[in-house]
Amino acid sequence: VDIREDFTRILPRHLSLKILSYLDPRSLCRASQVCWYWHYLSQHNQLWKPKCLRYGWFLPSPPSLADPNSIWKRHYLKCVQNMFWKPPQPHLHSQPPLSPP
Repeated sequence: VDIREDFTRILPRHLSLKILSYLDPRSLCRASQVCWYWHYLSQHNQLWKPKCLRYGWFLPSPPSLADPNSIWKRHYLKCVQNMFWKPPQPHLHSQPPLSPP
């Protein structure tokens, strides 16, 4: 075996996905830029579902059959985006500061 060969092409897909599952989300997105096959693998629900469930991010509705392969990645990215880009909410029940006695 040539050491320059792509391990994802040699190993069965489930083993390649297992290896990729150890990457954090940012590294996984970077790995998706290596080639089209890594991009294809990096979209797989098997990689993104555990990352979502770790934070309690469940799908709002059952996934459609139209594009079932990357639903969990899209959901992860949406949840992260909402986490960091939410505008500050006004305090509805805030009380005025106490005046000194």
